[in-house]
Amino acid sequence: MSQLVGSLDCEKWVQVDVSSERQATLTRLCTGRAVFSDSSSKKSSATTSSTTNTIYPYAEVEGMQNKVVWLCLLLIEMVMSNLSYATYFQTLSTSIVLKIAELLQGFNIRT
Repeated sequence: MSQLVGSLDCEKWVQVDVSSERQATLTRLCTGRAVFSDSSSKKSSATTSSTTNTIYPYAEVEGMQNKVVWLCLLLIEMVMSNLSYATYFQTLSTSIVLKIAELLQGFNIRT
């Protein structure tokens, strides 16, 4: 939460480009495949990312192009990492999901 607050204070609210890796992360999050993926998709995404590192001017969500700022990309990465922690440490999943909710609520209040 302190990293998010510090980043909010420094945010310039300028549109940033989205790398193909971050676009893939966003797509996985929006389709409900945030943590779970099969081995074939890992292999194909690793091959694709090593050969082409495409930069997009927009983030695509459900077929719509959206302008994003750096802080939004940071928030997505924070949510994704917390979701993966909740998946691998199932005994802590309830508290981790509550922390994700607090993170989103804090972001919403401060912005």
